[in-house]
Amino acid sequence: LNTIAESKELREAISSLNMIITPHKREAARLLASKDKSVQGNENNSKVRQEICTELAVSYNCIALLKGNETLVSDGADIWTNTMGNAGMATAGSGDVLTGIIGSLLAQGMEPMDAACAGAYIHGKAGDLAAEILGERSLMAGDIIDFLPKAFTQTT
Repeated sequence: LNTIAESKELREAISSLNMIITPHKREAARLLASKDKSVQGNENNSKVRQEICTELAVSYNCIALLKGNETLVSDGADIWTNTMGNAGMATAGSGDVLTGIIGSLLAQGMEPMDAACAGAYIHGKAGDLAAEILGERSLMAGDIIDFLPKAFTQTT
């Protein structure tokens, strides 16, 4: 995402792809060239976060998943809010787990917006299940993975 933010040529080249991006607030600020850090300063303002997520989707012609408290997913026209997940999931590798879940759903034939929404939900559910047993403070990305089977069975 950082490379995309720095390269106008790359941004233009990828705008024709049907991609999903999953930035956190700092990455979103870089992608939108927010010099005033408005993205980061409004992490608790749901209306501003929705506007940012939608702007990302429109600017990059993609599905944008803005990670954070109440992860948002937008295709530029619609926006969906995920209420699953917890603060313990803000740990190294957690976003990679999310991306893997979404990639798996896409590989199984799910439409991109549906895969992003379902992936965010399942990821958050697994994180919540892990936190119930292990606590939020000690949560690691591998713990989210360990609870994926249970999250999948509880969402069907």
